[in-house]
Amino acid sequence: MPAGIGLMTETRMDAVDFVKWDTTNPRLIVWKFPSDQLATWTQLIVNDSQQAWLVHEGIYEGPFESGRHVLSTENLPFISKAIGLPFGGSSPFTSEVWFVSKTEVMGLKWGTMQPMQLMDPVYGVLLPVRAFSQYGIKVRDGRKLLAKLVGTLSAFSADQLDDYFRGLLTARVKSYISELIVDQKIPIFELSTHLDDISAKMPEKLNGIFDEYGIELTRFDLMSVSVPENDASVIELKKILSARAKLQVLGANYRQVRSFDVLDAAAGNEGTAGGFMGMGIGTALGSQVTLGAPTAMGGLMNTQDAQKVPQAGSMAEKIRLLKELGELKSAGILTEDEFNQQKAKILQ
Repeated sequence: MPAGIGLMTETRMDAVDFVKWDTTNPRLIVWKFPSDQLATWTQLIVNDSQQAWLVHEGIYEGPFESGRHVLSTENLPFISKAIGLPFGGSSPFTSEVWFVSKTEVMGLKWGTMQPMQLMDPVYGVLLPVRAFSQYGIKVRDGRKLLAKLVGTLSAFSADQLDDYFRGLLTARVKSYISELIVDQKIPIFELSTHLDDISAKMPEKLNGIFDEYGIELTRFDLMSVSVPENDASVIELKKILSARAKLQVLGANYRQVRSFDVLDAAAGNEGTAGGFMGMGIGTALGSQVTLGAPTAMGGLMNTQDAQKVPQAGSMAEKIRLLKELGELKSAGILTEDEFNQQKAKILQ
């Protein structure tokens, strides 16, 4: 006798008098009565949390809900039609009895065997994602479950169902999370803040595949969504995000930080931009960059109190100033328009 299963039978003319399923295993959802030798006097006893089905050569009769049922030709016309017993007769017959548990089974676990590869919609990087959840199921149509999933097995547990649906769950969960992060522009690193929303919508997304087998997904609790910390793409992206966070704290963008570097170098180089620094342009430009203005040179030259570029008295002086102006443009401090504006002033 299988663990957790108790049954009560008495025999008369080799036929079973009582058919009953008593189980202490909450994860067992289908069980086949071990004998198919029944009779029109056999009593089928079904508990409150169960339903039963009689099956003869592929013909299903039921469901028999909770209560005591006498398997007579009066209440089971299929016995007369399928087996040829006279109506109202009393005789043995052969038929399988299947019991199906209607109790909700909780605590089934699902997780990704291998990380799902998802494209981050914000950073455009393909990242490996792991997900883990617990879910619950309940039998809604015992006939579908028996015909499409259980087959000739003598018993079927929630753990077997979990193994069967693991691949389908992975495909559907991956598809839904991908749609979600694309539609709502959610960075993968922030998915953990959306676990409740994802969990609430998963039964609706997944019940299509369960319904085909007579099963209902009663709940789906996504416990965690994470990325492997040792993955190369994850490490690189975190470095980039860390650098960006530092710039945001400083209140500067990348171009401004580079401008600081160029200004520091120019201030100590008499042959490069020393001429401009000597005219006070460098000092004013530095103060503009410090304030975060992306077009500091343009703002400097357009203000009334900005220092004017002195008129070059000789062609050699003009050439020198133009050369230094070009170096500032190459360093990214001057835009094309700003360069042309200052060039025109030197050549006046």
